[in-house]
Amino acid sequence: MLNKNYITQLLKSEEIIIEDIVENETEVELHIKLPQKVHTCSNCKQQTSKVYDYRIQRIKEIPILGKKTYIVLKKRRYVCKVCKKKFYEEVDSLPKYQRMTNRFAIVS
Repeated sequence: MLNKNYITQLLKSEEIIIEDIVENETEVELHIKLPQKVHTCSNCKQQTSKVYDYRIQRIKEIPILGKKTYIVLKKRRYVCKVCKKKFYEEVDSLPKYQRMTNRFAIVS
């Protein structure tokens, strides 16, 4: 089994919450989420921490121990209390609409 401290160092983020690590003969899945925090609405610039719903996003990562590696991110969708616009939380290491990390994109 992989060490959780090693994974947070590999992903270069101390704020990641690792929920589970699923490993088989060919691939590794890192089930993670980020701590909930206040976000700014992209429409009216008001701050909100109200979660509307969640979405699972599967992201390709560089191989670990010669196995295909995926990050399974539990993403929050927030809703603005003022204008009612819904938006996803920002993830620093993952650009919007991407299915692979920046590191994986450089390597492949």
